[in-house]
Amino acid sequence: MFVGAIALAVVSVAATSQVVDPMNTRSDDVVGLRKAAMWAINTEFAAMRAASSDGDLEAAKSSALSLSVLAGVLPLLFEEEHADAYPFGESRFRYEAGDSAVFLRHASAQQSAASATADASSMRDVDIRAIGGSCAACHTAFRRR
Repeated sequence: MFVGAIALAVVSVAATSQVVDPMNTRSDDVVGLRKAAMWAINTEFAAMRAASSDGDLEAAKSSALSLSVLAGVLPLLFEEEHADAYPFGESRFRYEAGDSAVFLRHASAQQSAASATADASSMRDVDIRAIGGSCAACHTAFRRR
């Protein structure tokens, strides 16, 4: 979780500051930040699932809070397609731009589900399916091989 927190901090600061303006930054830099954000989301989601399996409510809530913050900055990283940056590194996937309202709806769903889990009072309130479902819905709409 420590590495995920570092990635979360870097992506959050870069996406919400003057460091990265997705409209005026090299495509490789924006797509690199996207990949870092997705890596951090995957890391925190895996940590939340593991904590849930172990019955560790506080650890699950901590990862859910990180997921909520990341979901809040994702739309900033996907304002433009940056098709010229693909393929990127070793990745087999690329982003295919579509309706930005749909992207925002999926990111908002993830943020809401993760925020609710971050506020959970018991393990019954940890909603892995809702968070994972929002990820899957967005990938179905915008992720291509």
